[in-house]
Amino acid sequence: MRRQVFLGILLAFAVVSVAARAQPVRIPGKGDPALVVEVPRHWELHQEEGHVALHLKGAKVFLQLSMVSGLAVDRTPLPTIASNVFEAAGMPAWSQTLPATIDGRAGQAYVSVRADPGGGIVTMVLTLVKLDPLHVAALIRGTVDSEASAQAGYLDELAGSIRIVGAR
Repeated sequence: MRRQVFLGILLAFAVVSVAARAQPVRIPGKGDPALVVEVPRHWELHQEEGHVALHLKGAKVFLQLSMVSGLAVDRTPLPTIASNVFEAAGMPAWSQTLPATIDGRAGQAYVSVRADPGGGIVTMVLTLVKLDPLHVAALIRGTVDSEASAQAGYLDELAGSIRIVGAR
């Protein structure tokens, strides 16, 4: 009887430990270079072709990863890529730039801010890192409202766990 109780407790711990593990995500799914992140269970994952969007459950913060690739990347300056991304997202042109990194690789961050139709402020920070003549890693951190500042630590933690693989 004791053995069955012990095995039951051991099995329960095993199930909890598997459920708590992060889910690995790779963008793009195949090929190099790629962005890899372990998605913790308290983040909602929305994977579409070419990018991954992550939302912290119950919070007003999000993160999006993508790899911009193609022959035009080499001829397109990062500020132009940033302008295109913000336009596609319905955000105003970037108003500030800052030095930034993804996985220790130097890049540039572009900041755009607008009023949220539901009230509050939407802030998007787009970090672009040129990996080679054909690839630019893109990371968007977004917050809605000042309430999101309380969850910013989760956003920073997840962004800090992103790895670049297969880049030279």
